Amino acid sequence: MWEWFKANKSWFHVKNLPPYCPELNAAENIWHHTRVKGIHNRYFDSKDEIEITLKKIFSGIQKNPNQIEGYLRPFL
Repeated sequence: MWEWFKANKSWFHVKNLPPYCPELNAAENIWHHTRVKGIHNRYFDSKDEIEITLKKIFSGIQKNPNQIEGYLRPFL
């Protein structure tokens, strides 16, 4: 693979990504909000019940985005 990279470096550039850092990923904060608001420590009887709960949470975020504004501020 490295030989291919060397042969094609004129048009293809490889960068090493940093190790996994959840604090640098805005989606992690949104997932935390989702867990706290609706699914943490809760038993669901069915997949449909989980889907309904998640849709309510995400719909709430769409209708009232300021509830997650603080989570996103470091990324703006």
